[in-house]
This record gives sequence, C-alpha cells and structure tokens, in this order.
Amino acid sequence: MSRTAVSNDVWRQLDPSAGRLSRRAAVRAWLAIAVALGLILGVNALWQSGAFVPQLRWGVFAVNQTTPPSDTFGLDVEITNDGLAALTVLGVGQSVPGLDLVGADRSFPVRLDPDASLRTIITYRITDCAQAPVGSAPVAVRIQRRWGSQTANPRSYVESRWSVWTSSWCHSSK
Repeated sequence: MSRTAVSNDVWRQLDPSAGRLSRRAAVRAWLAIAVALGLILGVNALWQSGAFVPQLRWGVFAVNQTTPPSDTFGLDVEITNDGLAALTVLGVGQSVPGLDLVGADRSFPVRLDPDASLRTIITYRITDCAQAPVGSAPVAVRIQRRWGSQTANPRSYVESRWSVWTSSWCHSSK
C-alpha cells in the first residue's frame, strides 16, 4: 500500500496562481526598479561630473632641492580638473606637522575649466623631521564653489610619499 502525503483531492483544490503577482503589481514592481536604477545612475553622473565633489587629480613633475640640502624644497605640481564643472582654485598646499607651507610661485585665485590644468611650484620648509609626514602625500587644493569654499585632496597620478621629499634634509642634518 502506498501512502501519499497530500491526497489528490487537496492538490485539485490548490490555486496554481497563488502567490503570483497580478499583472498590475508586476508592472509597478518593474517600474519601481527602473526608477531606482535611474536615480542611482543620475546621482552617480552628478557625482562624477564634479557638480558636488570636485574631481581633481595631481602629479609631481619635479622636486626642487638645493645642493647641499637645505630645509626647504619645492614641488612642481600639476592640478587637473577632471569634472564637468569649472571651479576656482584659491590656493594649493597646506602646512602639516613637520612641514610649513612657504608658498606657491603663482598668484591665486585661478579659474580651472573642465579638462584644464594648472602648474605651480609649492615650497615647503621642513620644521621637524620627527613629525614630518612619511606616508602618502596628498596636496590640498582650496577651491571656491557657488555655495562656499572647501578643501579638496585630489587623486594622485602616481603614489607619492612625503619621506621621499624630506629624507635628504632629515638624514643629512643629523
């Protein structure tokens, strides 16, 4: 004798479309998915455009040090606006523990259009080798936007480290 867990009468009474979304509910679900995807893509496009967060990158072309080494060095840097919105650069560089910003070789503010670059030499004075940064070396860029000023840390073309620039003075002064 074979036993069936569910009788054939019960199977005939079950609705085969139970749990299935109605056509109207399915259309609404697909519409909600499309709207959410459109919002995600739209916010991503605005973000990448530089409309909210500046899309800057920078690179170092040269390190200007004196011979014999002194407590100052200059970074020949290029800042590029990768965004779709123009911005105004108010200044480049900032003092950090162990390094004082002496200045830049150009006057600011400078308007930086999309895909445009500016090149400047930033001069630093080493004040304390023990506190001088050794890790990655962001170059702060102060910019003016419609809603106020902000400081951005651009992406670097290559990995740069402060210790490469400060080591000649710090090792020779001991």
